[in-house]
Amino acid sequence: MSTTTTTTKQQFVSREVPKKDLQGILKAMRKHPSMTVEKLNSGYEVTDSQGNLALRAMNGNYAYLVRFNKGWFSHV
Repeated sequence: MSTTTTTTKQQFVSREVPKKDLQGILKAMRKHPSMTVEKLNSGYEVTDSQGNLALRAMNGNYAYLVRFNKGWFSHV
């Protein structure tokens, strides 16, 4: 018996995002039916219904360092 596994190569881009702007992004993501927003000690993590990382934000003083999945955020 042979098993074939297909993996999708995800591409990410990192940006510094002001806290106020990130809160707006997270608010919109919470309204999206296939997104899950999780608050972490170090920031936030957003995953889609398949468990793929959409974004991860790390706390900063005045902004967050955010890693965006280019599949979900094509204009970042």
